Amino acid sequence: MSLPFPLRAAAALLLALPACSLAPAHVRPEAPVPPLVTEAGAEDLGEAQYRTGWREFFKDPRLHELIALSLEQNRDLRLAALAVAEARARYGLQRAERLLLLNAEGSGAYSGKFQPPSETENYEAAGKASFDLDLFGRLKNLSESARQTYLATREAQKAVKIGLVAEVARDYLAERLAAEGL
Repeated sequence: MSLPFPLRAAAALLLALPACSLAPAHVRPEAPVPPLVTEAGAEDLGEAQYRTGWREFFKDPRLHELIALSLEQNRDLRLAALAVAEARARYGLQRAERLLLLNAEGSGAYSGKFQPPSETENYEAAGKASFDLDLFGRLKNLSESARQTYLATREAQKAVKIGLVAEVARDYLAERLAAEGL
């Protein structure tokens, strides 16, 4: 038996609706640096120098101790780590809203005088499942927004760490130059 055309059209529309998204298309903005500078810089420096850690970059053992101590004791770095953990948790919660929600409950009761004719036992069980249809991509967009916030927060933590290492190294080297009378 074939469905009439209006029902087939409505079914096709309902099946195509979840593919729609009301979010605007992302257009990456132009880089504020001219392309010649970025291309020349990448060729001259190479990829290995971008991955060089501060332990390989600085050779002074006293400076290593100071940087390690500052990374361990700095409150701003701790706050940045907590912000990353919070953003990760928010992303997990937002992502979980797109999943099927299952809820189950159970209970039991017994009453009586421990004599066979007056005993009663009651048991109950209930379950519920729910799922939110993301027709226009709202949940997907909220999840992606939370993911991007998490990634940005993680990069901000890295920037705080790099800034702290640079500040300690600059101050240590300035102190060493002053001690040598230069």
